[in-house]
Amino acid sequence: MKSICLAAALVLTSLSVHAQGTKIAIINSNQFSAETGGITKLVNAYKALDIEFKSTADDLQATNQKLIAVTNEINDLHKKISANPPNVKDLQAQYDQKVDEGNYLEISFKRKQEDAKAKYEKAEKIKTDPIIKEISDAIDAYAKARGYDMVLDGTKLDALMAYNPAMDVTDAFIKDFNAKSAGVPIKP
Repeated sequence: MKSICLAAALVLTSLSVHAQGTKIAIINSNQFSAETGGITKLVNAYKALDIEFKSTADDLQATNQKLIAVTNEINDLHKKISANPPNVKDLQAQYDQKVDEGNYLEISFKRKQEDAKAKYEKAEKIKTDPIIKEISDAIDAYAKARGYDMVLDGTKLDALMAYNPAMDVTDAFIKDFNAKSAGVPIKP
Protein backbone atom coordinates (compact mmCIF):
# COMPACT_ATOMS: atom_id res chain seq x y z
CA MET A 1 0.00 0.00 0.00
CA LYS A 2 2.85 2.38 0.89
CA SER A 3 4.50 1.73 -2.47
CA ILE A 4 1.28 2.62 -4.30
CA CYS A 5 0.98 5.90 -2.34
CA LEU A 6 4.66 6.67 -2.97
CA ALA A 7 4.27 5.94 -6.69
CA ALA A 8 1.17 8.16 -6.84
CA ALA A 9 3.02 10.95 -5.06
CA LEU A 10 5.93 10.66 -7.51
CA VAL A 11 3.56 10.78 -10.49
CA LEU A 12 1.74 13.83 -9.06
CA THR A 13 5.07 15.54 -8.36
CA SER A 14 6.29 14.88 -11.88
CA LEU A 15 2.98 16.12 -13.32
CA SER A 16 3.13 19.31 -11.31
CA VAL A 17 6.68 19.96 -12.49
CA HIS A 18 5.69 19.44 -16.13
CA ALA A 19 2.41 21.32 -15.71
CA GLN A 20 3.93 24.51 -14.33
CA GLY A 21 2.66 27.35 -16.43
CA THR A 22 -0.14 25.18 -17.80
CA LYS A 23 -3.57 26.67 -17.24
CA ILE A 24 -6.07 23.92 -16.41
CA ALA A 25 -9.82 24.12 -15.85
CA ILE A 26 -12.28 21.54 -14.59
CA ILE A 27 -15.85 21.25 -15.83
CA ASN A 28 -18.37 18.90 -14.21
CA SER A 29 -20.38 17.56 -17.16
CA ASN A 30 -22.98 15.99 -14.84
CA GLN A 31 -24.15 19.52 -14.10
CA PHE A 32 -25.10 20.08 -17.76
CA SER A 33 -28.41 18.22 -17.44
CA ALA A 34 -29.30 19.49 -13.96
CA GLU A 35 -32.79 20.95 -13.81
CA THR A 36 -31.46 23.93 -11.87
CA GLY A 37 -28.23 25.48 -13.07
CA GLY A 38 -27.87 23.19 -16.08
CA ILE A 39 -27.60 23.87 -19.79
CA THR A 40 -31.08 25.02 -20.77
CA LYS A 41 -31.07 23.42 -24.24
CA LEU A 42 -30.06 20.05 -22.84
CA VAL A 43 -32.51 20.22 -19.93
CA ASN A 44 -35.30 21.15 -22.37
CA ALA A 45 -34.37 18.26 -24.68
CA TYR A 46 -34.68 15.82 -21.78
CA LYS A 47 -37.98 17.39 -20.72
CA ALA A 48 -39.24 16.93 -24.29
CA LEU A 49 -38.16 13.27 -24.15
CA ASP A 50 -40.01 12.82 -20.85
CA ILE A 51 -43.18 14.24 -22.43
CA GLU A 52 -42.75 12.16 -25.59
CA PHE A 53 -42.32 8.93 -23.60
CA LYS A 54 -44.83 9.61 -20.82
CA SER A 55 -47.53 7.35 -22.28
CA THR A 56 -44.95 4.58 -22.75
CA ALA A 57 -43.77 4.96 -19.16
CA ASP A 58 -47.38 4.96 -17.94
CA ASP A 59 -48.10 1.80 -19.94
CA LEU A 60 -45.03 0.08 -18.48
CA GLN A 61 -46.06 1.09 -14.99
CA ALA A 62 -49.60 -0.23 -15.55
CA THR A 63 -48.27 -3.54 -16.88
CA ASN A 64 -45.94 -3.82 -13.91
CA GLN A 65 -48.84 -3.18 -11.52
CA LYS A 66 -50.86 -5.94 -13.25
CA LEU A 67 -47.88 -8.27 -12.90
CA ILE A 68 -47.62 -7.48 -9.18
CA ALA A 69 -51.36 -8.09 -8.72
CA VAL A 70 -51.18 -11.46 -10.52
CA THR A 71 -48.14 -12.46 -8.46
CA ASN A 72 -50.07 -11.64 -5.28
CA GLU A 73 -53.02 -13.73 -6.51
CA ILE A 74 -50.66 -16.62 -7.26
CA ASN A 75 -49.20 -16.40 -3.76
CA ASP A 76 -52.69 -16.32 -2.20
CA LEU A 77 -53.80 -19.34 -4.24
CA HIS A 78 -50.62 -21.19 -3.26
CA LYS A 79 -51.39 -20.59 0.43
CA LYS A 80 -54.95 -21.85 -0.04
CA ILE A 81 -53.74 -24.95 -1.89
CA SER A 82 -51.20 -25.65 0.87
CA ALA A 83 -54.07 -25.89 3.38
CA ASN A 84 -55.38 -28.88 1.33
CA PRO A 85 -59.07 -27.84 1.24
CA PRO A 86 -61.79 -30.04 -0.32
CA ASN A 87 -61.81 -27.89 -3.50
CA VAL A 88 -58.04 -28.24 -4.08
CA LYS A 89 -58.53 -29.26 -7.75
CA ASP A 90 -60.43 -26.05 -8.52
CA LEU A 91 -57.81 -23.99 -6.72
CA GLN A 92 -55.02 -25.78 -8.60
CA ALA A 93 -56.71 -24.99 -11.92
CA GLN A 94 -57.02 -21.32 -10.91
CA TYR A 95 -53.40 -21.37 -9.77
CA ASP A 96 -52.19 -22.83 -13.07
CA GLN A 97 -54.21 -20.25 -15.01
CA LYS A 98 -52.74 -17.39 -12.94
CA VAL A 99 -49.20 -18.74 -13.40
CA ASP A 100 -49.75 -18.78 -17.18
CA GLU A 101 -51.16 -15.25 -17.02
CA GLY A 102 -48.19 -14.13 -14.90
CA ASN A 103 -45.69 -15.66 -17.33
CA TYR A 104 -47.41 -13.96 -20.26
CA LEU A 105 -47.43 -10.59 -18.45
CA GLU A 106 -43.77 -10.96 -17.49
CA ILE A 107 -42.73 -11.68 -21.08
CA SER A 108 -44.94 -8.87 -22.35
CA PHE A 109 -43.49 -6.46 -19.79
CA LYS A 110 -39.89 -7.34 -20.69
CA ARG A 111 -40.59 -6.90 -24.40
CA LYS A 112 -42.32 -3.56 -23.86
CA GLN A 113 -39.47 -2.45 -21.62
CA GLU A 114 -36.81 -3.43 -24.17
CA ASP A 115 -38.72 -1.76 -27.02
CA ALA A 116 -39.22 1.40 -24.96
CA LYS A 117 -35.53 1.49 -24.03
CA ALA A 118 -34.44 1.13 -27.66
CA LYS A 119 -36.89 3.81 -28.85
CA TYR A 120 -35.90 6.16 -26.02
CA GLU A 121 -32.18 5.76 -26.70
CA LYS A 122 -32.74 6.44 -30.40
CA ALA A 123 -34.85 9.54 -29.69
CA GLU A 124 -32.36 10.69 -27.05
CA LYS A 125 -29.51 10.41 -29.54
CA ILE A 126 -31.45 12.38 -32.15
CA LYS A 127 -32.41 15.13 -29.68
CA THR A 128 -29.23 15.42 -27.63
CA ASP A 129 -26.31 14.60 -29.96
CA PRO A 130 -26.47 17.96 -31.77
CA ILE A 131 -26.60 19.75 -28.40
CA ILE A 132 -23.70 17.71 -27.03
CA LYS A 133 -21.68 18.54 -30.14
CA GLU A 134 -22.54 22.21 -29.65
CA ILE A 135 -21.47 21.99 -25.99
CA SER A 136 -18.20 20.32 -26.96
CA ASP A 137 -17.46 23.04 -29.52
CA ALA A 138 -18.38 25.69 -26.95
CA ILE A 139 -15.99 24.17 -24.40
CA ASP A 140 -13.19 24.40 -26.96
CA ALA A 141 -14.03 28.03 -27.71
CA TYR A 142 -14.42 28.84 -23.99
CA ALA A 143 -11.01 27.33 -23.23
CA LYS A 144 -9.29 29.19 -26.07
CA ALA A 145 -10.92 32.50 -25.17
CA ARG A 146 -9.77 32.20 -21.56
CA GLY A 147 -6.33 30.78 -22.25
CA TYR A 148 -6.86 27.31 -20.81
CA ASP A 149 -4.35 24.75 -22.04
CA MET A 150 -6.48 21.89 -20.81
CA VAL A 151 -10.08 21.37 -19.69
CA LEU A 152 -10.79 18.21 -17.70
CA ASP A 153 -14.17 16.64 -17.04
CA GLY A 154 -14.38 16.47 -13.26
CA THR A 155 -16.80 13.55 -13.42
CA LYS A 156 -14.15 11.35 -15.02
CA LEU A 157 -11.31 12.12 -12.64
CA ASP A 158 -11.54 9.20 -10.22
CA ALA A 159 -7.91 9.61 -9.19
CA LEU A 160 -8.22 13.33 -8.47
CA MET A 161 -7.57 13.63 -4.76
CA ALA A 162 -7.58 17.41 -4.34
CA TYR A 163 -7.70 20.53 -6.45
CA ASN A 164 -8.21 24.24 -6.11
CA PRO A 165 -11.98 24.89 -6.40
CA ALA A 166 -11.17 27.97 -8.47
CA MET A 167 -10.22 25.53 -11.26
CA ASP A 168 -13.88 24.44 -11.51
CA VAL A 169 -15.42 26.68 -14.16
CA THR A 170 -18.62 24.65 -14.59
CA ASP A 171 -21.06 27.36 -13.49
CA ALA A 172 -19.27 30.06 -15.48
CA PHE A 173 -19.23 27.89 -18.60
CA ILE A 174 -22.91 27.00 -18.28
CA LYS A 175 -23.89 30.65 -17.83
CA ASP A 176 -21.78 31.60 -20.84
CA PHE A 177 -23.25 28.79 -22.97
CA ASN A 178 -26.84 29.55 -21.96
CA ALA A 179 -26.35 33.25 -22.71
CA LYS A 180 -24.93 32.56 -26.17
CA SER A 181 -27.39 29.87 -27.22
CA ALA A 182 -30.60 31.17 -25.67
CA GLY A 183 -33.52 30.90 -28.04
CA VAL A 184 -31.49 29.17 -30.75
CA PRO A 185 -33.51 26.22 -32.03
CA ILE A 186 -32.04 22.74 -31.93
CA LYS A 187 -30.84 21.57 -35.32
CA PRO A 188 -32.57 18.32 -36.36
